[in-house]
Amino acid sequence: MSCPECNQPLKNGYIVSSRRISWSESGESAWAEDGSEVLIKDAWFKLKKTPALKCEACHLVMFKHK
Repeated sequence: MSCPECNQPLKNGYIVSSRRISWSESGESAWAEDGSEVLIKDAWFKLKKTPALKCEACHLVMFKHK
């Protein structure tokens, strides 16, 4: 698969985190609960691994959530 931005090959891997990852349309929000959407929930006992694709050239990372 190729990167949609620079057309270089994408690498398979994982986003690894013990904390939640949220999306917000505003960069102003200070808290994850303020109108944002949780894409990856908190991990309770071990690190959460979410499959992802990464472009080494332009640093774009893509993953499916929920």
